[in-house]
Amino acid sequence: MIRKTFVAFLLVTALAAFSVSSGEAGVVIRYGHEASITNPQHLGALAFAKYVQEKTRGEIEVEIFPFGQLGPQRSMAEQVQTGTLQITAVSPSVLSNYVQEMGIIELPFLYPDMETAYRILDDSEIKARFFQYCASKGFAFIGYGEEGFRDLTNSRGPIRRPDDMRGLKMRVLKAPIFLDTFKTLGASPIPPAVLRRSTLPCNGRPLTARTIPSTFQSRRDSQR
Repeated sequence: MIRKTFVAFLLVTALAAFSVSSGEAGVVIRYGHEASITNPQHLGALAFAKYVQEKTRGEIEVEIFPFGQLGPQRSMAEQVQTGTLQITAVSPSVLSNYVQEMGIIELPFLYPDMETAYRILDDSEIKARFFQYCASKGFAFIGYGEEGFRDLTNSRGPIRRPDDMRGLKMRVLKAPIFLDTFKTLGASPIPPAVLRRSTLPCNGRPLTARTIPSTFQSRRDSQR
């Protein structure tokens, strides 16, 4: 059985002083992400906002913008880098467009189990290095969130060995680490933007998707 890919998202903020708006709370910080309101990522953001409000006795308010209201992940990362957005949650593959070293977190099949992933990512030396890498590009690395492991689903059959992926058209994020990995395994990786412009699911060729269970479930819940 092929090991799955561990999925994390990163919380980053502007390295320079916040450019914030004034309001009744005194300071208002905007925090944008792409997840739905039932996704654990959003629930964590709400908990963070509550914690900040309590610890500052209401002097700082964190406004949460889910569903990509402030733009897709790449746009929000750029907004944080330029200081027009204070906090965002992005995948390592997206952040690697600006901080190349962060792509290592999503190397496929790197972690054999959750415990190993936690032990590696929680290591103080590793987190210090991530902070240093991000700081050199204008980001302040805050920490991680978790979305579990990605699953491979397709219309052809079980995937137990690398050879089982040969010839499959696979939906992946537009990131070099994913495109190169699945090309090496014999699949044909296709970024979402290309997939939306095509008729691949209708032409008789098998289509494979890499899905995150928490994201899939939260989208089902939001449609009910």
